[in-house]
Amino acid sequence: MFIVEIAGRASHRAQAQSVADAAALAGAAGGPSAAEQIASANGAELVAFETDGPSVTVRVAVDDVVAVASAERRIRPAGRG
Repeated sequence: MFIVEIAGRASHRAQAQSVADAAALAGAAGGPSAAEQIASANGAELVAFETDGPSVTVRVAVDDVVAVASAERRIRPAGRG
């Protein structure tokens, strides 16, 4: 039973991190409402959204697991892949 609990916790942690990563990317591109939409669509709650220039850091919660992720918005000139 103990191993099942550990596996379940690891799965929740991985899910929370994936949602945080996606929410950070969405937030960098579209702001806090985009981050909230991604978090909510994936069964998480957006707990915090912070900006520092072009950088965005989000904190999301999935059940009792909290994950943090950051992303940065960069605009490339046309023609530079």
